[in-house]
Amino acid sequence: MKGMKIFLVLLPVLFVLVSCNKRKQWEEYNVKFERKEEIITKKSDENVKFKLIYPVFKDYPEFNKIIEQKILEEKKALNEGMNDLEYYDISFEEVRTSGKYIGFMFTNSLYFTGAAHGMMKISAVNYDTEEKKEVSLSDVFSPLSKNYLEIFSEFTSQELSSRVEREELISSDDFISEGTDMKAENFSCFNLKGFEVIVVFNQYQVAPYASGISEVSIPLS
Repeated sequence: MKGMKIFLVLLPVLFVLVSCNKRKQWEEYNVKFERKEEIITKKSDENVKFKLIYPVFKDYPEFNKIIEQKILEEKKALNEGMNDLEYYDISFEEVRTSGKYIGFMFTNSLYFTGAAHGMMKISAVNYDTEEKKEVSLSDVFSPLSKNYLEIFSEFTSQELSSRVEREELISSDDFISEGTDMKAENFSCFNLKGFEVIVVFNQYQVAPYASGISEVSIPLS
């Protein structure tokens, strides 16, 4: 009987400890970084400048190497298509954190000579500070849920469809259905921010060009 009383006293304490650990697992935190800017001059026209802005983190050298490699790949692509470009810009805004994860999104804006309009593409970078590697959607969510793609698909589809109903988004059922189908590539542009997952759908993915880029926040719960 005495043992049972001790167990009943300890049970709430254990519950609180487990709850605290779960909260810490996804908490946001501050990271120190600097913005690095590089300017590249167009070979055929010195008046045209292309800009690349990216973060350099103080305490995560392995993450910096991953970012630098991505910038090198962008430079290579830029050099190959430079003559046809009139505008090219890579930048980032918010650095997002959640537990052991750090992430941000590159915004790539470009315009080709003679094109009807410019283009914008968002791409995400996510880093595991414990494993010291870049992570994909499946790396993060497959250990948490076997049907994570189904959850992502259902939630984003319902959210985007409700925006159409509220006339906040111009799109169609077919557009949304295809863009939020249960495929990992449909949700590859994501960041974790505290207790939510931010998913970005690029132009033409869930809506026509005129509707731009769509963003949906999914609660981890």
